[in-house]
Amino acid sequence: MIPNPWDVGSARYLEQLGFPALATTSAGFAFSQGLPDSEGALTCERNLAYISDIAEAVDVPVNADFASGYGASPKDVADNVTRCIAAGRRGPVDRRCDR
Repeated sequence: MIPNPWDVGSARYLEQLGFPALATTSAGFAFSQGLPDSEGALTCERNLAYISDIAEAVDVPVNADFASGYGASPKDVADNVTRCIAAGRRGPVDRRCDR
């Protein structure tokens, strides 16, 4: 079982409970922002910021829910997935998702 934190506080709490890994949740994050869980409700930039915030807040691995990759072409998706991978690492992240 892998739990889904919707913000930094819940991520830290779940880590403290002893879970060895976490997974982001686009639905949970969208709901916590007052948004629906639907395609286009969360921008790529906002989702990357959320993934980065969670990954930076804990010392366990984080699996990212990155929707459909936020791209109109395979190259756009590949570029955005590269940004998503970078968001799970410590340090600066390019959070621009050009379509």
